[in-house]
Amino acid sequence: FVLNPLYIFLFRGTDGLRAYWTHIWPPSITAIATTSSAAAMPPGIEAARRMGVAPEIAESIVPLGTNLHKDGSVMAGLLKIVFLMSLFGQDFATPGAALMVIGLAIIASLVTGAVPSGAGTGELLTCMLMGFSPEMVGMMMVISTLVDIPATLMNSSSNVVAAALV
Repeated sequence: FVLNPLYIFLFRGTDGLRAYWTHIWPPSITAIATTSSAAAMPPGIEAARRMGVAPEIAESIVPLGTNLHKDGSVMAGLLKIVFLMSLFGQDFATPGAALMVIGLAIIASLVTGAVPSGAGTGELLTCMLMGFSPEMVGMMMVISTLVDIPATLMNSSSNVVAAALV
């Protein structure tokens, strides 16, 4: 979320940055209020249009990003996986383990739904692939509750930025 204004500034200048900060609020507030990337999609499309993105690009990139471009979900997944590994004394400091954690977070984000608390499927997959009991999903859901709002905010605002960059 912090880099989005920088990307806009680098590719669209101060006018793009001004447009970003003027129009990003509706999708951001929707993402915070609903914790749903799907609910933030219509205001995201409108925000991209108001920023000067062609309608056909906004209507393609924002929905595509809602389903595939889940940078916030990956960050939340990393946090949950590292928490589980720490809890059970597994080492994640080796290069192989770090790559496994990153890959697993990416895969888990792809199966995560764009709906409130849609991370349950990804958390179940994470537990299964890491050899943890399915009951650990409950523990991961506690963390999900804490990181769902910022993850959804990052997902939805990044989709608007991706449309603007295209």
